[in-house]
Amino acid sequence: MTVAEGGARLRELRSAKRLSQAELAQRSGVSQRSIRGLESGETRRPHPATLRALAAALDLSESRAAQFARSFIAPVVTDMADVLGVSPLVLQEQLPGLHEASHAANWTADVLHSHQVVGADGHFQLNRVHRVIRSTIDGLTHVVRLMAYDSAVDFLPAIVDLFGASVAQHWLLADFGLAVYELALPRPLMTGDTHAYGYAVDHSPPPEFRSGQAADTSYLEGSRGSVNTFVVEMQFEETVPSLITPFTVIGTGERQFTDPVRPDETGTVRLQAHHTTPGHALGFTWQW
Repeated sequence: MTVAEGGARLRELRSAKRLSQAELAQRSGVSQRSIRGLESGETRRPHPATLRALAAALDLSESRAAQFARSFIAPVVTDMADVLGVSPLVLQEQLPGLHEASHAANWTADVLHSHQVVGADGHFQLNRVHRVIRSTIDGLTHVVRLMAYDSAVDFLPAIVDLFGASVAQHWLLADFGLAVYELALPRPLMTGDTHAYGYAVDHSPPPEFRSGQAADTSYLEGSRGSVNTFVVEMQFEETVPSLITPFTVIGTGERQFTDPVRPDETGTVRLQAHHTTPGHALGFTWQW
């Protein structure tokens, strides 16, 4: 259900109770102006307390109240909440202003290429990502990227060398160890339009942050949308692990490992897949 359909759902529930907007306002404590805005679609991000008050005034059961609330939440937030296992209402409060068009269902990827560099200390150093996306809607203006955030040391990896897009806003979800970046495209994409963009993520915090931390031993890159050509590369700058094993994850399934691989002369290993479905991920594990 889309955010716009939430207003229609509210109007339907109100009519079923034979209530006018004024009567529902009196019952719920929500102003008639706010109810009118919700039903018309002018108000697109109601506060969770507003939705709870309306659900109570409409005598909705717990399950129906949850469905009602979800109808006002952008699909990109709902999907993210499902992955994190939290209430969409809780997550929406932490992501104010997230653009609805950034939902992964609104685009597919012709190309997703991720190149992760592991430094001499055995920690992630720089991850270069290149994407070519194809819009499945008219008016695609934003995409969302999720990145790991280490709240224990309060270190946020920086986006550098960005091309083909700009950072519109970002949020820290410390409880989930995530940073959410919203990237604005330079022009709206129509259905079938393609666009290339890319960036690098600098994972190099001040040296004191890594004092005593164990070296990294695995990397995973996934996509919330389908991908035609999906490539993940790992480059070990100096010390090469004794054993490097590729693996694939499909949806919520377990890791499916393949035979160990050896890096080339540049210390790089590569894993590639074609025509992958949403939720498909590629990665490597290694032993030092």
